[in-house]
Amino acid sequence: MSTTERFRELEASIGREAQREGKAAWLVGGTVRDRLRRRAPRDLDVAVEGDAVAFARSWAKRRKAGVDASGAFGTASVLVRAGKRAMRVDFSSARGETYRHPGALPDVFPGGIEADLSRRDFTINAMAIPLTGPSAGTLLDPHGGRDDLRRGLVRMLHAGSPHDDPTRAYRAVRFALRLGFRIAPETRRWIAGARNAGAFAAVSGDRLRRELCLLLAEQPPGRAAAALSREGLDRSIDPDLAVTPAVRARLTRLGRIAGRAPAAVRCRASLFAWGLDLPADSRGKIAVRLGLAGGRKAELVRIPDDLAALRALFASRAPDSEIAALARSWSEEETLAVESALAPGAAAALRRAKRRAARVRLAIGGEDLKRSGLAAGPAIGRALDRTWRARVDGRIRRAEELEYAIREGAR
Repeated sequence: MSTTERFRELEASIGREAQREGKAAWLVGGTVRDRLRRRAPRDLDVAVEGDAVAFARSWAKRRKAGVDASGAFGTASVLVRAGKRAMRVDFSSARGETYRHPGALPDVFPGGIEADLSRRDFTINAMAIPLTGPSAGTLLDPHGGRDDLRRGLVRMLHAGSPHDDPTRAYRAVRFALRLGFRIAPETRRWIAGARNAGAFAAVSGDRLRRELCLLLAEQPPGRAAAALSREGLDRSIDPDLAVTPAVRARLTRLGRIAGRAPAAVRCRASLFAWGLDLPADSRGKIAVRLGLAGGRKAELVRIPDDLAALRALFASRAPDSEIAALARSWSEEETLAVESALAPGAAAALRRAKRRAARVRLAIGGEDLKRSGLAAGPAIGRALDRTWRARVDGRIRRAEELEYAIREGAR
């Protein structure tokens, strides 16, 4: 059975469950968009009349599947095994919503499918296909989403949309890049109006960072940043965070070297590389704006100093042990950000030093040195560090560690 056939079987079973419960159910969002583009859906998006969580549980029970529910917005996800693959079905209650102020989370209320489609972000996501009733299988398209699909446009539903939820502007960029579409001219004007009105300042750092991370994880970071810049969305994060040619060059290199790093690592590495040229106070302000705290904030602030120290080591032709000692406290994302700013030869030297260091695990420890007569104290730590460096540089062998450490500890 093909992926499409498996999804059709799931749709049919959802329709049967809705009929048993006397509810209306619709395919919505990306599922409809993918179907009209003749693409296999990534998952199923289903809106149901009434309590979607209760409906999801009753449907999942018949399929012996678990439910992950969120009470805040009446949504639930069900993972269903289909052969070797797990398919996700997202259920939501058909609802309308209002916003108390720009950037606020919405206040939701039960509504019909028309209200549900009218609250959505883009026309291409505001279509539905009924799974029940006499119009089952017929497209419901009150906002012209099918025409926008044909024209390759990402278009918001109304001028207030980016004021209600400014993160939709970042999603517009993400969908345009993902689908190879253009952002509609009026939507670009609406985004600019919301930006000029200060709407983006009301979005929490966590929500803003999540939208950025979705974009930076899905697209090459250089391409993503350039698209944000075209809409003025780089400076909506912070006025100092512009996409300069140097920034785009670093992010383009980062996209090549990040490889298969986890999405969260690629996102943070992109943010770190993006802010490398800025003064420390600007980087600290950006960290606060994006909800980075603790170690992540400290990394963003200190990276240029670490990069400068690394370049000084290269200039002095320092051994691999000194390079590795500097870099061993760096996180994966800090390492990637630093590497994105290096010339190819220097980046290769950093990787070589880290590989050599990663292969070294001392066979001795502090207790071995105490048993050999060294007094407890800072000398033991220094002796072990010097021994580690000697191993990294190939100046001693494993069997020589204890003798070397004793000698260094006595100095």
